[in-house]
Amino acid sequence: MKYYLPLLLAFFFTGMAYSQQGVHYTQFMFNKLAFNPAYAGSHEVPCISAIHRSQWVGFDGAPVSQAFNFHTPLFAKRVGMGVSIQHDKIGPTNSFWLNLSYAYRIKIEKSTLSIGLQGSMRSYNVDFSKTESIIQNDVAVLEGNARRILPNFGAGVYYLSDLFYAGISAPYIFNNDISLYETAIVDNTDIALEKAHFYAMAGLRVDMGQKVKFKPAMLYKQVKNAPVDLEINGTFVFADRLGVGATYRMGGIRNSVGESVDFLLYMQFEGGFKIGAAYDLSLSAVRQYQSGSFEIMVEKCLKTKDDRLTNPRFFF
Repeated sequence: MKYYLPLLLAFFFTGMAYSQQGVHYTQFMFNKLAFNPAYAGSHEVPCISAIHRSQWVGFDGAPVSQAFNFHTPLFAKRVGMGVSIQHDKIGPTNSFWLNLSYAYRIKIEKSTLSIGLQGSMRSYNVDFSKTESIIQNDVAVLEGNARRILPNFGAGVYYLSDLFYAGISAPYIFNNDISLYETAIVDNTDIALEKAHFYAMAGLRVDMGQKVKFKPAMLYKQVKNAPVDLEINGTFVFADRLGVGATYRMGGIRNSVGESVDFLLYMQFEGGFKIGAAYDLSLSAVRQYQSGSFEIMVEKCLKTKDDRLTNPRFFF
């Protein structure tokens, strides 16, 4: 089914309206490299992970996203390097990101403070053949595919100890023009811009017994002219193997009680392999038109002679 142009405009081209353009991931605690370049190398061994998210299942043109991450420490673990490939599809729009991350890691007793930089390239495409205009000869409607290649730059700081982590970051700082027009059509002013997103994250591990740990975590997101978004998670870890948790995500439309309540489950296996899944139950008015959102995640960390995969940092 084709997507009506007014819906597209509401998302992207409503005169200077800056919506939150970042991708949601309920399992954000396993996808930190996508938000903060300073996270690179934090596991102390090479790690590779992938995550898939289908949002608002049953909603025509709903977001579908994937992320693939690899990061490793180098040079006696004083440096972390990472690469993140991300994909996001919403209706007729399709975006791919390639992010390269560098982190300089400063040891502070048993903790590490990392300062990270990121260079990125985004391929942004809109297939206007999947849109329909209700206004004849609308100048806002292009023909065929329109694409832009958008470079960007980001930075972050990440602190990690055995019991606590915290980070702040702005992974995409430049305000790139994504209007797709060769010249602006209204008063020489762009009608769609990428806006800098700011993230703050933190997590804690509380030992509740020999076999049970509690891990609260939060992710705060802010972008100009968009509602503040805050995700608060609590996860119980049993025998360093099974994690069961829930997240409350603030946001949604005005006067809603929040955007969603999310549930997650993951398993940690011998050899550094982890698999997880999450389901989001929407709280906003959009719940009437869809069946929730789900994610799946896999991660593999490589064991070295001097590292044990039962190290508590692997559970951050």
